[in-house]
Amino acid sequence: KVLLTGDWGCVRTLFGHGCFVNTLCLWGPTVYSAGEDGLIKQWDVRRQHSVGQLEGSDDLPVYSVCLTGSTKGWEAQERPDPDRLLSSGIKQEVLSWNLKSESFQRDGMGGVDDSLAVVMSPLEHAKRLNEEVERVRREVDAAITPEGKVVLEEALLEAIANAAKATRKAENFRYVRCMVQHAGLVYTAGGEDISRVWSLELGSSVGILKKVGGGVGVHAASCNPPKDLLGLCGMDGRVRIFGTADSAMHHRAAVAKREETLLDHGGELWTYDLIACQARLLLPGVTVRSLSCGAEHALLLDSNRVVWSWGSSARGQTGCGSRQAVARPTQIESLYGQGFSEGIRATKVAAGHYHSLMISTKGEAWVWGDNLKCQCGTEASSDVQHYQDELEGLRARLEQATLASASAATDDAKKKQKQQLSMISESIEQVETALAFSHCLNTPRRNGHLKAKPVVDISGGAAHSIFVTDGGLVYVCGDNARGQLGVPMDIVPKGNKEGAALVRVPMPVAEPLRPRDSPTEPLIKIVRASAGSHHSLFLSQEGRAYACGAAGEGQLGLSADAKVQHRGDVFTPQVVGSLKAHKLTSVAAGKSHSLFLSNNGQVFSTGTSDLGALGQGKSTVFHAPRPIRGLLTDQETGVAMVTREISTCGVTSFFVSSRCRAFVCGPKRHPAA
Repeated sequence: KVLLTGDWGCVRTLFGHGCFVNTLCLWGPTVYSAGEDGLIKQWDVRRQHSVGQLEGSDDLPVYSVCLTGSTKGWEAQERPDPDRLLSSGIKQEVLSWNLKSESFQRDGMGGVDDSLAVVMSPLEHAKRLNEEVERVRREVDAAITPEGKVVLEEALLEAIANAAKATRKAENFRYVRCMVQHAGLVYTAGGEDISRVWSLELGSSVGILKKVGGGVGVHAASCNPPKDLLGLCGMDGRVRIFGTADSAMHHRAAVAKREETLLDHGGELWTYDLIACQARLLLPGVTVRSLSCGAEHALLLDSNRVVWSWGSSARGQTGCGSRQAVARPTQIESLYGQGFSEGIRATKVAAGHYHSLMISTKGEAWVWGDNLKCQCGTEASSDVQHYQDELEGLRARLEQATLASASAATDDAKKKQKQQLSMISESIEQVETALAFSHCLNTPRRNGHLKAKPVVDISGGAAHSIFVTDGGLVYVCGDNARGQLGVPMDIVPKGNKEGAALVRVPMPVAEPLRPRDSPTEPLIKIVRASAGSHHSLFLSQEGRAYACGAAGEGQLGLSADAKVQHRGDVFTPQVVGSLKAHKLTSVAAGKSHSLFLSNNGQVFSTGTSDLGALGQGKSTVFHAPRPIRGLLTDQETGVAMVTREISTCGVTSFFVSSRCRAFVCGPKRHPAA
């Protein structure tokens, strides 16, 4: 404390800026200042010198800085602990710096690469939308089918309109002279006659206050949180006072509305463009029960239990009957016929990388798509021998035609032989293509090997499939090279021409889920399964997780220590021992990581997080499950929300909270997001 009596005097002078200082803000003994040199300096008034520095304004003047933090406590009129610092100036943007970044905490130095959390600017938003226009335009030029081109042209027109609207708004954006935070929102003002309201959660503007600078601009701003007052000093020499209670409520409602865009439409299918930050209704009038995404296709189950598919059909994975890509969600006609009034209804769909699975209302398992490694669990196509015989005959004809062409005496004869050679070569190419995809199932087919076993859960991996029956038994088929089927190699059926590691038709997983030699003994009842790229997870009725398959990247979570690697692939399901104390309700397997959800809403992750899939905030490998701290936090109250659903798609993880809000972690621009 410094007790001042009599004359007020300067108690501390801080040296080191070397230029005109435009702005500063304080928090306890810490001072942040910025000026004409474009640097933001951190001071400790007890030391009289700079103790930290943020660099990232391209040597352009910084006019204003502002501290912000968690929104927890705003309703109680408490000041939040700051974890971010906002800066603005001559550049037409607001920068949000992460004061908790590892480098800034360690040595007090921060730059755009390690401490800059987000850039907020209408110009940046318009730039992203214009980049999206160019991307869609390239897709239009590359469109293969007329139908696909029509769909993409519609998307292009919509993208152009959105970009033009954003560009018009951005043209009026000027420098930011001042800013203040109130009720979790940030108000900025400067060279415009408006004050923009920003959401740090969305990283964009959520509204404006008009006519705040007398038609000229705003020079300074201040806020009185207890009275909900915002004061703006206009360049016309007048001070204007605004009541922020109503406006804050309005803008926070706008934030909530944008966050819940995908959730308030009663089961409608929406697509979300991460670049344009916009949602678009895809199937008006169709209520969605569930979705599943593969590597290049997607499956949808609607409220009438009708299956839709779209995406690549190169390996028959959409079930449309051809290898032409399906540009929009389309009902699978072979399941329902032309009228769609009758047919096979489904209870669940699951997409593997390049194959598809479905459970009918009768508990039957249906499969289609890539079957090269027997992941569909059906016998090889009878067309293979037909194509091979046809190809052999065509090659013999080609050899004869080549000899005839060489001995042709006249020009007419040579021309005729050349045409015949071209026709035969074209036929050979067509048959070779058909033979290459002869293992694929282009339309849904019932798996007869599971006919007497009602199926309740399914999951597809890169090249394997899992079927869970109502009795708790697990059947698997496909590639077992890494042990992902949970079947020891010594009991894999022999005689596979394609390779010794393939299980051609569904077979039960034995130890420890079912004793190998005593099938009548009590077994571990499995209620849910999830197939990753090369590993599998099983959830028992008691709430325990079992894992098998590739273990090199920690995706099985079988080690007792998160830093100790489990050696070798695992060919029989093993219990995830570190989670025995928790009752689990869900499991999800990704490319090289796994998620586990407990009955109290806590989420655990294990595996590789190089691309952020684990949600652990760092790039590393964990060989045992670790809880994700502060996973779902309500941005308004700061209170952690309960997770009720988890899922994965490749290297991306998804979480749904008890308040029906969706969260995602992984690569920022991964297609699955």
